[in-house]
Amino acid sequence: MALFQPTNIYPSSLGELGNGTVDITKPLAVSWQVNGNSAMTAFSLTVCKNDAASTQVYTTGKLTEGCPFYGIDYAGNTVLFTHTIPADALSGANMENGQQYKLIIKQWWGETDAESVTQRSASVFLTRADPVLTVAAIPSPLAVRKYAFTATYTQAQGDTLNWVRWMLRAKSSNTALYDSGRIYGTAELRMEYDGLFSDTDYAVRCQVQTENGVQADTGWVDFRVAYATATPTGAVVACPNCKKSGIRVTWPGLYDVQGTAAGENHIQNGKLVLGADGTVIWDKVTGQPMNYAQPWSLVWSGTVDVTRDNPILSVGLNGGAAIVTLGKSGVSMTVDGVEVWKNALRGVTAEDEWTLVITGGQIYLRQVTWVNALYPAVTLYPGPELYPSKGTQSGNLFSSEVKLAGRSITSLTLGGVQTCDYLWVTGEVLEASVLDQILSQDGWTPGAFSGNTLFQTDFAGGGLQAGNMAFSGTLTGFAIYRYHEGEATLEPVAQTPLSERAILDCKAVSQETYRYYMFGLGQTADGQEVIVTNALISDAVTPIFWDWTVLQCTTDADGGYHPAAIFRFSLNVASGEISNNNSPGVLGNFTRYPTVQSSPSDYRSGTLSAAIGHVLPSGEYTDTNAVRDAVYALSTTQDTLFLKDRRGDLWQIRAGGAISMSTMDGSRQQVQTVTLPWVEISSADGARILLTSSDALFA
Repeated sequence: MALFQPTNIYPSSLGELGNGTVDITKPLAVSWQVNGNSAMTAFSLTVCKNDAASTQVYTTGKLTEGCPFYGIDYAGNTVLFTHTIPADALSGANMENGQQYKLIIKQWWGETDAESVTQRSASVFLTRADPVLTVAAIPSPLAVRKYAFTATYTQAQGDTLNWVRWMLRAKSSNTALYDSGRIYGTAELRMEYDGLFSDTDYAVRCQVQTENGVQADTGWVDFRVAYATATPTGAVVACPNCKKSGIRVTWPGLYDVQGTAAGENHIQNGKLVLGADGTVIWDKVTGQPMNYAQPWSLVWSGTVDVTRDNPILSVGLNGGAAIVTLGKSGVSMTVDGVEVWKNALRGVTAEDEWTLVITGGQIYLRQVTWVNALYPAVTLYPGPELYPSKGTQSGNLFSSEVKLAGRSITSLTLGGVQTCDYLWVTGEVLEASVLDQILSQDGWTPGAFSGNTLFQTDFAGGGLQAGNMAFSGTLTGFAIYRYHEGEATLEPVAQTPLSERAILDCKAVSQETYRYYMFGLGQTADGQEVIVTNALISDAVTPIFWDWTVLQCTTDADGGYHPAAIFRFSLNVASGEISNNNSPGVLGNFTRYPTVQSSPSDYRSGTLSAAIGHVLPSGEYTDTNAVRDAVYALSTTQDTLFLKDRRGDLWQIRAGGAISMSTMDGSRQQVQTVTLPWVEISSADGARILLTSSDALFA
């Protein structure tokens, strides 16, 4: 009966990384595995400098606490013995961080030294102060959608970092919105995240490991995101495009129409008030020149200074302009500098309310006058039986034919001394019932921005915004995100300028369900880019791409991928076996079963075989030598390659061997079949693969 050499010792540099590093200013818990058929009845721990003389600096002496101790429990499981050396004992021995020491364990199974075993090879360990890791202060609240989180790291002995890991989650959820995984070989403690939504609480966390295996963790750091957003109206449309192996996302009915003011102007009680030199012009729609083609109808409503002539409305037309003047000389309209209509007005007062309509080749002007009104004056005061009264309405209607066929609206300008209730443009000729309501004495106001509406002011809540973005500031572009059904986060797809009206999301895979979220982007006063509108959300879409597709992509400045060539393989497809290339080591030992040494390899590879051509609408098969040569060139291209299958997989790949072609000699078309060995080289997670209007394949 005896004990053998101790194993599984802590601390010891022979163990896994970090097992041999301790902070000597803290209690040291020494542990080991007791081996043998006897109980350990006593032990001693001796610490020496790791020098040639093995200079002793500390010893516990012979101790019996925790003894007798067996290394195996009742169920046959190995258990470790642990003894903790107090921190003051270590400091009293003048042990300090930044040094190297070695530990020697002695075990007794009897009373005498003859019944003991001393560790032959001492366990070397390092002493290092614990690293300090903190997340840099985050503004409260955070008023941006995209933010670069940073952290600071210090370690007294100057240890470098082995790896860094960042995580982000919604505060109310345990599911990570972002997890970088362990990033090796960097000292930059920085994480950028795009897609922080207003009125949401988040938490961020950073973890690191030093070169000596010590980990530090900031824990979850809470922060709140809050910035102003507006509610747009409109639609985002998502439709599969099988030829491009993607989903086409468009927003045809989304308009940002911000007015530009000059001179004396202000908004009061939900109305625009212009002085003698005041003007407001609208000439851009979502960053592009305004162009409202026929048919269109226009309605203006407000009051004017009847003591002067006011150019209340100037309608820019392709190649000219139509100007309506209203005031003391009556009402008139010029088109391209030629007067086409003039009418004297009767009984005009300062309180008259006016409605102007241009629709279906006609112009209408409704004058509503209040009669029998009673107003307080210097010598007239309301009393118990005397109250101010607006009186009753009396209306006049004036109209004329105007020839504007084929003329598009390129700008709209309000001027003169006026108070404008609203200005509204719709992309249709007004129905008679709607026209009657607009021109009635009861008046009319536009409802929600909907239907064929192209332009609609809302001075009450939207400032000079006349689109459906309902944002009074300056819109700079759009941010588009993808929601993958069953996941907990939105993935960034694209950030587009105002001029962009559609994108193709080639990251979307077959047989998965998506929705697309689109946000308007603007800038804060200090130039920070933020989401300024709530989301417009598409209907769910589930594409079926019945091809194996290779996307040959270039890379833009922001790290997005743009397909420069798309190879679709749908005929005579043989996908073959796909391997994960894991080769664990199987080692024999002295038991019935082997020891398996696992391998970290887990990448896919396979061989795809298919005809390289396609079937024409006539039913004829066709392929070309140019396509054949382009497929051959996949072996040598430096572009990034992605492979998509029918099941919904996406891999970043390279050619894993020689690409070969065979020809069906018996076919009239001489059908060419490719054999493409491929190997996965990196994860496609987080990749943005898209086509925009600037890409040749977008059309």
